[in-house]
Amino acid sequence: MTSQAALRVLFALFTAFSLAGCGTPDERSFVIENVIFDTLLASGYPLPGTPAAITPARQEMVARGLTAICQGQTEGAAALLADAGIGKGIYQLLLIAAKANRQGSCDYSQWPEKQAFLGERFKQLVGSGDAPSVLLAALLDEQLPAKEREAVVQALADQGYGHARTVLVAQLLQAGGNIAGQEKARALLLEAIKQGAVPAHVVLARIYRDGLGVTPDVGKACASWREAARLGAMSAKNYLASASGQACAGK
Repeated sequence: MTSQAALRVLFALFTAFSLAGCGTPDERSFVIENVIFDTLLASGYPLPGTPAAITPARQEMVARGLTAICQGQTEGAAALLADAGIGKGIYQLLLIAAKANRQGSCDYSQWPEKQAFLGERFKQLVGSGDAPSVLLAALLDEQLPAKEREAVVQALADQGYGHARTVLVAQLLQAGGNIAGQEKARALLLEAIKQGAVPAHVVLARIYRDGLGVTPDVGKACASWREAARLGAMSAKNYLASASGQACAGK
């Protein structure tokens, strides 16, 4: 079954799943979800580009990073996403490592040779209705029509998944909708923030900076960016360090 067909089947079965039925993720998963979806919202999706050759040095770097994540050391996740150079597969590998059983060996030294096995593991996560995995699969699938991708995001948002709610609002804003002027949109972002979805701070910052349905408010925008940066969002850190971000100095 193709990934597109699998997602269609999953969408048809969404009513059978609930977030509560997916298990309670540990801190690794929360951190990695924030890193993944912050990066995707900043970069766009599906991701363009061609993976680089897997050199011994690259293989070792990725293995070391995945092993650390599996063991609960998530500080280097954003750097690993930026430097891995192996294409969109690194997103799946990060999520797999974040959801791995820590009682195992956490040995990813042979990850290139095990890509087929790891790919099956990701499919199992998607097939189980695991919300982060379903959302990631939909965002990374280049063959999935935009309307079907939006339907998956909407379904997960309706289930209450914070990152899906954040992506939903970002999609509507990008499409030119006046969603920012509706209380429901801001409520979705605030609920996502309560769940710990750090990218929601970034989307809220854009709303206030650009006056999308609200009166522009640089102070509120900067406060949201600073909070996102404090919580580890690389996109917010990059913005605050940029020329545009200098408007937040002293705000």
